[in-house]
Amino acid sequence: MLRTWFKSGMGQLGLRYMLIAAVTFCAYFVFLYFWTSLVHASYPVAVGISYGAALVIHFLANRSYTFRSGASAIRGQLLRYLITALLNYFVQILVIYTLFQLLGVNFYLAALVAVCANLVVGFVLQHNWVFAGR
Repeated sequence: MLRTWFKSGMGQLGLRYMLIAAVTFCAYFVFLYFWTSLVHASYPVAVGISYGAALVIHFLANRSYTFRSGASAIRGQLLRYLITALLNYFVQILVIYTLFQLLGVNFYLAALVAVCANLVVGFVLQHNWVFAGR
């Protein structure tokens, strides 16, 4: 059953999405490390800047590689992507705040959990809405 899913179009799409997510994830944590450990920015500022930089990478890579919708009108996709990103940003802050501030979980572990939540929400919205008219 799992083998069939991986061979299906959805499986291929999921694998491409995970690859781009991994690249974006690494970039996000490099940015987070830079802003929290080297610049000593507060975590909301560090998350905001890091998230913004990762968004650019994520949008362009998913548009061209994952969903292969480079020929589609970018304006509508970008608007829908930004709405999705805003929703995911609030999820990110809420998860990090809850785990780090309220429960005392390590900041980087809290950020990792938040990224996982965004992975699911982001894929569903991008597949079914942002890049749906591929």
